[in-house]
Amino acid sequence: MRACLAAVAVLLMGCLSDSGSQDLPPTATAKRGEFDHTLTITGELKAVESTKIGTEFGGKITKLAEEGSLVKEGDIVVRFDTAEAEREVATLLADIDLKAQEIEQKTVEVKGNITNLRRALERADLALEKIQLKITDSDTVSRIEREEAKLSLREGELERDRAQQELDAAISKGDADVAMLRLEKRKKEDTLARRREEVAGASVTAPTGGLVILGQTWRGGKIAEGDQIWRGMAIMEIPDLSEMEVLALAHEVDAALVEEGQKAEVRLDAVPGGVFTGSVKKKARLAKTKRAESEVKYFDVNVALDATDPVMKPGMTSKVDLVIEHLSDVLTIPREALVQREGVWVVFVPDGKRWAQREVTVGARNATHVVVETGLKDGDLVFLGPPDGHRSSNAK
Repeated sequence: MRACLAAVAVLLMGCLSDSGSQDLPPTATAKRGEFDHTLTITGELKAVESTKIGTEFGGKITKLAEEGSLVKEGDIVVRFDTAEAEREVATLLADIDLKAQEIEQKTVEVKGNITNLRRALERADLALEKIQLKITDSDTVSRIEREEAKLSLREGELERDRAQQELDAAISKGDADVAMLRLEKRKKEDTLARRREEVAGASVTAPTGGLVILGQTWRGGKIAEGDQIWRGMAIMEIPDLSEMEVLALAHEVDAALVEEGQKAEVRLDAVPGGVFTGSVKKKARLAKTKRAESEVKYFDVNVALDATDPVMKPGMTSKVDLVIEHLSDVLTIPREALVQREGVWVVFVPDGKRWAQREVTVGARNATHVVVETGLKDGDLVFLGPPDGHRSSNAK
């Protein structure tokens, strides 16, 4: 019975005998010294300055420079299908010629009508003058004849007024009809000019030399040959590779730790082992979601690089370590040594041929280490994880 109790006690304390040591995790030493409290965020490289290339016309792309290709100033980078525009140009030319003939015909018609109405007015004037000559107050003419002459005068005046009104109306209507035809012709000429500009602008050249980065469609994919492009849409950009920055995302929980001017270390997935220095240039004022259906929000963080390396290309995935604060004379251990048990942080330390669990309080941390405020002293050994049989999740 005593032997069984002893065996249970040894099991609970943790035996470090030679037979079990091979299952124990490695150890690390708690060390006092300098420590950088960092926050790691991820993002992509982008050029600070970039020349965007679009079009004022749009259409179907028949030729497109490849993503990542190098172009020179003046190279054709986009060409649009002009078949429809050219057909419309031919139709418009025919319509404009027809409209010019209509204007000429209408002008002749209006002039002829006005000439006839002017002659009618002249005849009415002449008839009125003849009637006026017959008007007299002489007693040699009977009263009835004098009254008849007055009536004829009134009729002549009315006829003359009617002829004048018809002439005035014909002139106004003729001018309006011709003006309308000319307006229709001008609209077609304006449309023709735009279509000719589209044909002339079907080939878009690079305004500067550099690396081609294609734009995105409304679906989120890269623009490709065969896509329909709308007026004003950015087709591609040519970044200035002499100055690069990282556009990263900070989770809204961590965003309060990010401040402009903080030092940063940037690592590129495509450049193993390479470390580039920089600093936070800007943090967005408002958070946003990565996807419309997501509720998790992030803040854009622009990280300026101290220097640009030829290996850097826009779109490279980047990991950014921001230095939140620099601490002196603090005790640190690797994060793998920290385990959470029942709401408290613990570490496992060697104790002779046994191990012991020790509760600790922790402070700032970075990607690899964590500050221990109480529970350990400088030089203490800690297991990098719980001993075999006491598995638990590591500190996050």
